[in-house]
Amino acid sequence: MTRIPVWLDTQWQRLQDGVRDGRLGHAILLTGPQGVGKSILAAELKKLVLCAEHKVPACGHCRSCQVAAAGNHPDVHILEVLEDKTAILVEQVRELVEALTYTPTYASHKIALIRPAEKMNQNSFNALLKTLEEPPGDTLLVLLSHSASKLPATIISRCQAVHCGVPNAAVAAKWLNEQTGEGDWEVSLELAGGAPFQAIDYKKQGVNKLFASIIEDLLGLNDGSSDLVAVAQEWNRAHLALRLVSLYKLLRLLTLHKCGLEGELAHKSGFSSLHKVARDIKLSTLLGYQHKVVLTIAGLDSQLNSELMLDDLLAPWVHGFNNYQLETLER
Repeated sequence: MTRIPVWLDTQWQRLQDGVRDGRLGHAILLTGPQGVGKSILAAELKKLVLCAEHKVPACGHCRSCQVAAAGNHPDVHILEVLEDKTAILVEQVRELVEALTYTPTYASHKIALIRPAEKMNQNSFNALLKTLEEPPGDTLLVLLSHSASKLPATIISRCQAVHCGVPNAAVAAKWLNEQTGEGDWEVSLELAGGAPFQAIDYKKQGVNKLFASIIEDLLGLNDGSSDLVAVAQEWNRAHLALRLVSLYKLLRLLTLHKCGLEGELAHKSGFSSLHKVARDIKLSTLLGYQHKVVLTIAGLDSQLNSELMLDDLLAPWVHGFNNYQLETLER
């Protein structure tokens, strides 16, 4: 794949100019949806900063560039969620802060990548703040965030923000076709919110077949040909998060259709049958249910009994949403 995707050309040029002119600052905050290419941007920026020849682009030949290419550069520090944890812990931040006090080994700078930054807890943010305020002169901090609204203002204000937005659908599909040699990216891109790298991941998970099976499950629950417990168990067994995102997208399409608008995937097989099921559901009920799905996705990491949650979430389809109690949006 190409190093810098076409939709990030402007952001990449800005970062290169900052390195070349010495105006990069000590902390960069890369924001944007997951799967838009922030990690690629950070990886290429890392090469520039570590190049001992101070070339733009990086020379690729100096000792520092060669060690960086091998993936074990001692001046690179990566802070991310440990395998058995759900947040970046304060102890990790303290270890990073101490490591950044040492002199660089090969390059003129040290670089720390924090990803995703919103996974730090409040104590972690506090531990990082002093380094952001008074960083060592030979250090660059690069924070990657999928959801910058979750970051404290004190963190954001001390960083140079570079936003990485999603490309339009035509640009994304063209790039994906060129890079992978595959077509039919419509479902993957829609579920990924337009983020191409997320779309690649979804397609690897078989999202096209999965999307069709979700429609089939909902129709089966409605006409009684599918068992609620069996469907909940199957959803819980594999690709739960992706199934819930797909359910949300389907509800969004149904809402658009109800308002006389046409969504991107409205022509997909089974959707017209699903729309007939939703035709008699009040718009307010549909929106309330959609909100419940959003809350479920947001709380998925802390869900203790996901199968029971799915029973509750899918039950309205069995009854055609009769007597469905609308969730209050304030909850």
